[in-house]
Parts: sequence; C-alpha cells; structure tokens
Amino acid sequence: MGTKRLGIIWPGFRNYDERFCRIIAKDRRFITSMLWIRRFREDEPPPADILSGMRWKVVGTEGIRISSYNLISLIKMIFYVWKTVQGSDGVLTSTQAPLHSKVAFACAKVLKKKIFIKTEQWTDLENPSPLMKLYKKIDFSLMRNCTMLFPHGIQQLQFAASKGVGRNMMRSMPILSDDLRQLEVDKLALKEELGIAGQKVLLYFGRIIRRKGLKELLLACIRIKDVLDNTKVLVCGGADRHFPNFSASASYEGECRTLADAELTGKVVFTGPIASSDKHNYFRLADLFVHPHGRISSEGWGLVVNEAASMALPIIVSDRVGSAPDLVVNGENGYIVRAGDIDELSRRIKELITDDDKRKRLAARSRFLFEKYHQPQKIPEILWEALNG
Repeated sequence: MGTKRLGIIWPGFRNYDERFCRIIAKDRRFITSMLWIRRFREDEPPPADILSGMRWKVVGTEGIRISSYNLISLIKMIFYVWKTVQGSDGVLTSTQAPLHSKVAFACAKVLKKKIFIKTEQWTDLENPSPLMKLYKKIDFSLMRNCTMLFPHGIQQLQFAASKGVGRNMMRSMPILSDDLRQLEVDKLALKEELGIAGQKVLLYFGRIIRRKGLKELLLACIRIKDVLDNTKVLVCGGADRHFPNFSASASYEGECRTLADAELTGKVVFTGPIASSDKHNYFRLADLFVHPHGRISSEGWGLVVNEAASMALPIIVSDRVGSAPDLVVNGENGYIVRAGDIDELSRRIKELITDDDKRKRLAARSRFLFEKYHQPQKIPEILWEALNG
C-alpha cells in the first residue's frame, strides 16, 4: 500500500483534539509531521503516545491572531510552516482564517504541494470592517483554490458552496468528540453531593460567556418556573482564565448568578468549571440538555452537542450553533430554536421537562444521530484518498 507524508498545521493542542490526533498518529500509512502554533497549555499537554506516533514541533506563540506574533515568532512560524509543507506530500491546516493557514497555502502553491483545509465557518461576519472584509475575501479564495476542503457538516458545506467552492472539491470530515457513554459513572453519589437527588436535571455545560446564552436560558426558566418544582438547572462551567476576555466573562457570570438567586431561588446549581476527565459524570445526571447560544455571533460547531448526543440526551439548541442540523432533528431528538427567542425556548423546555415519555423517545434518537455522524474511521480514509487523488 505504501506510505504518504502528511503535514498537519494546527493552532495548538486542546483535549478535544486528542481523538483526531490519535487516529492519525496510529495510521501507519501516514508519516505525519505536526506543527502546533501555540505553546502547550500546562493543564492540557498532548498525551505521550500521540507525540511518539509523529514528528512534531511547536512554534510557541501565545495565540494565533496576527497580534500574537512579534517579529521573531512570525519568522519562526513562516520558517516551520515552510519546512512542514516542504517535507510533505500534502498538508492539512485548521480552517482558512488564521495567518498560519494563509502562509501554508502560499508555501504549498510555491512548492507545488497539495493543501487541504478544514473549515467550520458557516455564516458571514456581522458588520465587518473594510479591512476585515478584505481579509475574508482572502479566506474565501483559499477555500476555492485549495486542493480539497473539509467542512465539518451540513451548514459548513452549504456555506462553502455559496462562496463558489465546487462540490467535487469538498468531503465532509466529522469533528470528533469523546463518546461519553463509554465511561463509567457514579450517578447517585454525585447527585447526593450536588443536592439534586430525586430531581430532574436540565443541563447547561460550557464556558459562561455572554454569547453562549446562559442568561437567555435562565430567563426562559423563569417564565416556566411553575413547572420546575421537581427540576434543577445544573450549570457546569465558568469564566475561562485562559481567554483574554476573562474579566468580562466573570462579570457576566456574576449577572447570571444574581438572576438565578433572585428569580429561581433553589432551582439552579452552579458547579464552576469541570475537568474534561469528569464531564461524563455531569452529562449522565441530565434529563435534558440545552445549548442556548445567543444572537451575538455564531458558534462554529459546538462539541458539547456531540457529547450530549453521545449520552442519548434530548437536546434543545439554538440556530446559531454550527452542529445543530447534523445532530438535532426537530421533533426527533429535540428542537432547534431561534437564538434569543425566550418564548420559544421556554415553550420547548416546558414541553420536554413535563413529558417523560416524549423525552425518553427523543433521547434514543439522539444516540442514533451521534453514531451516524461520529465516524472516526472516515478521517484517515478521506485524507488518504485526498493525498492519492
């Protein structure tokens, strides 16, 4: 069968990249060279078996935005990208937007190498500046002129097609999450610890920042609190110190806690941030999962939806979430609601939290949709086909 030299240029390692990296590192058809742009986080180092399965290098910047580079780190990034592309039969880069992807594209064209791009963009920016409009034109040019584009799902594929990318130039590549159902759970003990034993649980899981929509979820629950006597809203997450807007996030979290204390007294449990290794325990507690992303911008994908579906949970998600049509079918395993529509969100929560039979029917369908989408074996096959095509 032979081997192919595959270069991968990635922003940095995060725990949610582990499945993707491992499945590539294990495939002996690829001689893989991985270039990470950001330095590794102390709390999220790549596992040793991944590092041992590939050649790798870290540029070592603080971030991937243009402002993150000084002159030395910019020169290092360009040099290492050039070397990665030069030593590969084809190179895969993460989305068209970052500077390193544009450098990789230019290097691939000069060296006459194949260039593959993953994309999660599915909407245009709202009110972009003239400079950003120009920058986005470059993005779309990369999408149209790369060797192969890998959208994550339905909305990403349709968006790319609307920007002139030929359907024969695209292959859908799933974005992988953990299959949380495979992990052991101590459900009863954790419910006792959180003070929610004997209660139905409506779960919010993720960073607490304004665009994620926790406040909208709380406002929806306030409207129907008369039917939540036997229900707790479990909020797992908090302001993230690793993000530059930490102070704004902490302030927003404070708003949400104040609102919950005043209007939903005793009904909301805030856990704070949850370690990746523990998240399956909290998903297992849930009877209903809600991802209420607000109208402020859109979410490229939303891996928590994958994770909720893997746990066979009925799901309510806003239409500003990129994964929505791939993992939620209205009336089958949950509902896609209009972002910011408190009336619709409260109505759907009430419908599912009060109808146990319907909630159970929808839950079973969630697992089916997860298995239909979550196909790790497709990733190396798509890459092998692209390298040989």
